[in-house]
Amino acid sequence: KVSSLVPQAILFFMFLIYMLLEYDEKKDKVDLQRTIDQKIRRYILLKILISAVTGVLVAIALLSLRLDMWMLFGLLSFLLNFIPSVGSMIAVLLPLPIALLDPDQTWWSILLILLIPGFIQFAIGNFVEPNVMGKSMKMSAVAVLVALAFWGGVWGLVGAFISVPLTVMLHMWLISIDHPMCQFLGQSIAGEVSLIEDKKEL
Repeated sequence: KVSSLVPQAILFFMFLIYMLLEYDEKKDKVDLQRTIDQKIRRYILLKILISAVTGVLVAIALLSLRLDMWMLFGLLSFLLNFIPSVGSMIAVLLPLPIALLDPDQTWWSILLILLIPGFIQFAIGNFVEPNVMGKSMKMSAVAVLVALAFWGGVWGLVGAFISVPLTVMLHMWLISIDHPMCQFLGQSIAGEVSLIEDKKEL
């Protein structure tokens, strides 16, 4: 698994760099393409912000527990947060050897060194990030989680990272087509089906 994880991580960071560098505001584009580009750029900026918040919170938690190299582990939490699922687990486990070798740490504090960063990663990854991404991308939090699970299962780490941009493109394409089924599917991704039904009743 480690041998397959490394090339996927490299490919993932290549995707990230490409998506950041490829964006060109001055290039002539149709409205749909421009909207998709803006949403993808917003997604990357939000991902950077959420990862930074995660890194800062982990660093503060480890500092309060008097763990050596707390700043390094906060930085690693920021970087590894870009790798979906696996990255957060690695970030939680990385401080463990330092904590075990530190004579000043008790078994209780070692347990907290695992639990507190683990809770931070879990809360942000499963609740904060899907809701923030969903509201910013005009997608429901459920759609974000389903997209993450589906594309992650299809393409691994890279699929998990580009799951939101792919779903955004699918959403924009569907709502641009003047067909009831496409409109229904597009609004379903945005979590606005109930709004459509209410309007029809009125």
